[in-house]
Amino acid sequence: MRRCLPRFSAVVMVAATVGIVGCGGQADGVATEAAEMSSGQSLSAMAIIAIAQRAATDAGESKPTEIEWVASTRSEAATVTSGSAVTGPQDDQPVILIQLQGAFTATHARMPRAATSEQDAQSQLPTGSVITLVVDGATGDVLDYGLTNEHVNLGKLGQVHTSTEG
Repeated sequence: MRRCLPRFSAVVMVAATVGIVGCGGQADGVATEAAEMSSGQSLSAMAIIAIAQRAATDAGESKPTEIEWVASTRSEAATVTSGSAVTGPQDDQPVILIQLQGAFTATHARMPRAATSEQDAQSQLPTGSVITLVVDGATGDVLDYGLTNEHVNLGKLGQVHTSTEG
């Protein structure tokens, strides 16, 4: 089953769970071996890159300059990306933290009605050079999304995997 990201709301970090809906998209030439992940995480490198590329496309970037990811827990990923803690039954949930580099615009952001024209609304859309995605390690569901200009040090969480296949 192929999966891709839904359209995103204009939020720097979305803490609510967002499901992934089926659609096309592949990462050509990418090894299909599974990334080294802890138990409960079964996404292949190809699947991770496909999720990242869909997020980039949805944000107006057809070829991100770099895609990086690391296996982690939801709590650790939230701490590294936003300084916030996730507590409760989901804090130990196995996740993949994905980081993309490029020129992104939150094209599906909900904008205030103050914009007088579509052009005004487009010029007010959030932009950034880094997208971070926290993805369920087993299902590929996007749990958190961020758009910023600050690079996250994924190495704090473990072995970083990199692709420039964008």
